[in-house]
Amino acid sequence: MSVGDRVTQGQVLVRLDSTQEELALLQAERALVEAKAQGVPALIRERELSYNLAKANLENTTLRAPFPGVVTEIRQPTAAAENWALSLIDTSELFVEVNVDQLDVPSLKVGQRGIGVIEALSDRTFPVEIVRMGGRAVTRGTTTVVPVTAKLLSTDPAVLVGYTARVEITVASAQNVLRVPVSALVRAGRGWVVMKVAGDQATSQAVTVGITSELWAEIRSGLQEGDVILLNPSRMLATSAATAQPTQPGNPPAMPGFAPPTRP
Repeated sequence: MSVGDRVTQGQVLVRLDSTQEELALLQAERALVEAKAQGVPALIRERELSYNLAKANLENTTLRAPFPGVVTEIRQPTAAAENWALSLIDTSELFVEVNVDQLDVPSLKVGQRGIGVIEALSDRTFPVEIVRMGGRAVTRGTTTVVPVTAKLLSTDPAVLVGYTARVEITVASAQNVLRVPVSALVRAGRGWVVMKVAGDQATSQAVTVGITSELWAEIRSGLQEGDVILLNPSRMLATSAATAQPTQPGNPPAMPGFAPPTRP
């Protein structure tokens, strides 16, 4: 048996020296036969208990896997620990534990499904389902997060315990809407503004923001398709440099310094 080996339930993992246990079982068996020949109920019961105990001790010299899994560690005896130790992980169910920003937690609930992306297997995705929401928020650096646990709905031998993974859950979607890069938004009080370009001037334009993602924000009012806005207004205003060019319908790529609102 080696680290990394996959085992099935009931498979033999370790066989210990059983000489003493075999001898004890034979002696207990002989004693039980003699007790039955004498016909004394109390003595028979005593010998039966001794026999069962000797049999269990012999069986315990063979260690079998209690469940299917993967051998993750084998520790040899040391000065601090006289016995061998073997670690077995159940891989029939795999879970991903992620920290979710507190602002996103209200949009999540147990039972929601999404996809898991494992860094070591980035060319593949795995269906996941949220099975547990953390009971309290914790601080990680400057961010307050809530631990969320998602279960992989299908297992794969290529997925190893300890891999780094992320979970993507779609909590809202919109189609045929106007959108801008989130980097173009600037907080203004309780609302949002963008820097709208007209000619060689950029002016503040209040907008109503709808659904957002890590990259895009839906614009429900304040802009029209074809308007030109600064892509990174904070940076552009700091350097007093902005470039603009007319936009065309569709989804043209963003140019340095400006971005046209687009439709997904």
